This record gives sequence, structure tokens and C-alpha cells, in this order.
Amino acid sequence: MLLSFQVGADTTSENKTSVTMDSMSAKSIGVDGIQVTGSDSTNADKAVDTISDAIYYCNINNIMLLFQ
Repeated sequence: MLLSFQVGADTTSENKTSVTMDSMSAKSIGVDGIQVTGSDSTNADKAVDTISDAIYYCNINNIMLLFQ
């Protein structure tokens, strides 16, 4: 996703900035359709790992925004 911002007084390119970031939808970070129910803890264990991975992915993308 490309976000463009007007940051100056006029419309010249020197007064605009852009930031690129990945989508942060539930599907794109891998948490869409997580199941935590079942006869044992297998689904819940997988959900915890999936959510942990998603948090890491979001944190890395946020850090990358700082260096653009």
C-alpha cells in the first residue's frame, strides 16, 4: 500500500512524501480463520504460534516504516 502526504505549502514534489507499507488485514497477517476449539489443545497451540508470528510481522513492518 502506498500512502502519499502533502507536507508543505504548495504542490511541488519537494512538499510531498510517500510511505509504502504492507497490508495489515487479518488475512494478510495470517490470523484469518484461526480455530481455538477442539478435543485437545492442538488448535489453541497453533493459534498462539500464529498470533505470535502475526505480532512479529506487524512489528517488523512498523520498524521498517521508521527507516523510509
